[in-house]
Order: sequence, then structure tokens, then C-alpha cells
Amino acid sequence: MENIEPEKKNSDIIILVNGPGELASYVRPTLEALHRRPTRPRITIVFSPCPYSTGKETQIAKSFPGVSQVINDREFFRWMLIRKLPKGVEFGRSGVVVYMGGDILYGKMIAKRLKYPAIAYSEAYAKWPHVYKAFLVPDKQTFNKFKSQGFPENQIKIVGNLMVDSVRAEKDRETMFKNLRLDPGKRLVSFMPGSRKFQVQYMFHFFSKVAGEIRKLRNDCQFVFIISPYLRHELLQKYAGKADPSILIVTEDQQSAIAASDLVITIPGTNTAEVAVLGTPIISVFPSNNSQMIPFEGIYEMIGKVPVLGYIFKKICVKILLSRTRFFTIPNIKTGMEIVPELKDKVLPRTVADMAAKLLDNPEKLDEMRKQLRSSLGPRGAAENVAREILNETLH
Repeated sequence: MENIEPEKKNSDIIILVNGPGELASYVRPTLEALHRRPTRPRITIVFSPCPYSTGKETQIAKSFPGVSQVINDREFFRWMLIRKLPKGVEFGRSGVVVYMGGDILYGKMIAKRLKYPAIAYSEAYAKWPHVYKAFLVPDKQTFNKFKSQGFPENQIKIVGNLMVDSVRAEKDRETMFKNLRLDPGKRLVSFMPGSRKFQVQYMFHFFSKVAGEIRKLRNDCQFVFIISPYLRHELLQKYAGKADPSILIVTEDQQSAIAASDLVITIPGTNTAEVAVLGTPIISVFPSNNSQMIPFEGIYEMIGKVPVLGYIFKKICVKILLSRTRFFTIPNIKTGMEIVPELKDKVLPRTVADMAAKLLDNPEKLDEMRKQLRSSLGPRGAAENVAREILNETLH
């Protein structure tokens, strides 16, 4: 039986999310904006299942400002199936559900269960206008997409891109070089290997080889691995130990390290938005050399684990994905043009190194990329707009 409290002065805000990308890019800046308001609602973070989860999301969510309650994915399913909330978790008679990631159906389920209205911040798709009172979107492009899907135009609101508000470099280049004991006379090339097991167990080794190839081409570069705060410590210990020991490991002030870099070589994902906002040139690498390590969702992942057949199935799926997807990096997707070079499919370390060397030898190209990246996701201010919409809904 759910624990529903009597009416309280301040309503509940329930934020539904799934993976680390949305938690860092959408939820955190929204919570910071809410925390700056004089109203102090009770905030609950609810996690839905995610194949890309790192295991650190719940711990990190509890550290965010204003968060009173966290429900993990297993607790969420138990609540939906048998109406049993985790011990100590409770909700008032009024509130709002805010969808920010995962299956949009789960937001609908929570709203129906608690009899709360729901709003969503989304770029993927819009459904159920009788449940979701408003879809908050980052730009006109998403507005038009949702409108074409048949969602009522008067319920779609452009608020700006939350990813922009999630990024800020606290320290300048000179300070970061000093803190990391880097040579100020050399270029800094940074690698971002991801936060999930399937990524880091392959990319640490691959990027170490890339660094070795760049050294053969240029003697004026130094290298760091910029580690996601969502990467579990045991995975870092296991796979970083196999990386080139001359490459520094950065586990703090990651965004300052990105801003201090001359070039970032990374896998695609929300991290490409983070780098874009900071204006650092990027090379995106999506090697499908070992497609078996790439996780799928639901039944596709189950098929992918079948001996022999699963290997063939995943190779075919990855091949289809690569052929049907024009861009994988967020600045390219947002602008519809290739600002960031993307290396996909069978990628060799020497190929990445050659591209890195050519970029570093072309200061005009790097300057142009910096300008395009900084403008690709729009201006700051989305978090304040989203916070205002959430609080307005709690007053209705």
C-alpha cells in the first residue's frame, strides 16, 4: 500500500530518469535551478531500467541539491507491480511528475498511480497529451518534430537545451596544466572512454594505441584520460591499469580538463554535447570492431547473448545501425552538418591518429570548429525555464 501523506504546503516533484547522461545533463541543472528558488518542494528521483546504467546513478542522485528521496529501478518496478514503496518514501496529495529519460510510459504509470499531472523534457517523441500537460523541448527542430507526430501544438514549449546549462569549467587552462603537472609548451589531447563496462574495457586499450600512433607523428603532444564520475571505481582500477601508464588519469575537474584541451577524442553520446558547449575540438570514434560488447535493449539483448547466433545477430544489427544513422554526435545531429568528424565501423588507431595530427596542424580548422561547436546547442537559460514550468504546474 502506498504511503500517501495528508496535504502539505509544498507539493511533491517526482523526476523520472534512467541513465547517467540524462541525470548529468538534464536533472542536475534543473535541480540547481529549483534550489535557487524560494519554494522548497520535496523532490524524489525515480530511476527506470537502463541497459547503460553504471551502478553509481543512485549514489550521485542523492548528492544533488534538494533531493529528499531516491527510488532505484528495482524499487520502481516493485512499486508499480504491488504498490509497495521503499521504506521511508512517501508522497503528498498533490505534485507533478517530470519525465526526463527512459521509457515515457513509466512517467504515465507514475502519474496515474499518484493522480498527479505530468510534464516532460524530451527530444525523442511525444505521447499521451491527456497525461502529459506539456512537453518542454530544446529547440524549434524538436517542436516541429513533435507537432508532426500529432501532439497538440499548444502543449509544446521551447525552453532551450538543458545540456548547455549542465556544463561549466571551474578552472582555466593555466591552472589545470599546473595542477596536472602538464608541459605548457605541448598540446593536450584528451580521451573520453565512456562510463560503462562495455565501453571502457575496449576503449582504454584502443585509445592507448591511438596515443602511441600520435606520438609517432608528432612529438609536441601529451595525453590524458578524462574519466566520467559515473565510472565505478573497480572498473577504473581494472581497465586503467591496462592503459598506457604515460597517459594521465583525470578524475576531478573533468570539464575544466576538457576546456583546457586542444583536442578531445571520444566515443559518441551526451559527452559530445558537454565538449561542444566548452568549445573544444572533437573527433568522435565509434568502432564496431567488437560488436558483441555493445549492449542492446530488451529482447534484442537476450537474442544477442545466444551462443553463435547472438554474435551474428549483433553484427547485423550494428551494421544496419551504422548504415541508417547519418550522425552520432550531438552537435552534428543538432546542426544537421558535420562539424565533428565521425569515424565509424572498422576503425584503426592509426586512422584516428592521422586525423588528429591533420587537425592539430590546421589552426584555422580548429578555430572554426570551436566557433561552430559553441553555437551548436544554443544559449544558456534552459534550466531556469524548466524550473519555472515545473513550479507553475505544482501551483495548479
